[in-house]
Amino acid sequence: YTSLGKVYFMSNMFERAVECYEECLSYDRDYLDALTYRAQSFLILGKYKEAGKDYRHVLERDVDRIFVDSVSGFAKVVTAKEDAVEGGWDFLVDLLKRELPLQLASYRNAVANESGAGIIKHYADGLKRMHHAMFA
Repeated sequence: YTSLGKVYFMSNMFERAVECYEECLSYDRDYLDALTYRAQSFLILGKYKEAGKDYRHVLERDVDRIFVDSVSGFAKVVTAKEDAVEGGWDFLVDLLKRELPLQLASYRNAVANESGAGIIKHYADGLKRMHHAMFA
């Protein structure tokens, strides 16, 4: 269902995409990929409360920061409507204060160990999104 939702999302059929993500989430409420894309769809549809709830759920559960789009997505939600999600900017700022040093250390470790371009790019992109969110 998530793959079909992504097809609808890329076709600008956001309501249909949400339906697919919800079907997927009926099997696993913590499937972060579906939650992230549903949040993006809600954001585009102007459903800030729903988008913020999904982004927050992802940010709270994605301890490895695989879904770094959730950081910038959450920032977009609270920029558009700060009271749409519990904690608003305070939640995001607190999270980033904890995460930025950890991500920077992971990035430096990956570079020092020559871990490969893919992992280095992942950490660099995550750091960039986190810094952009802090200064949005």
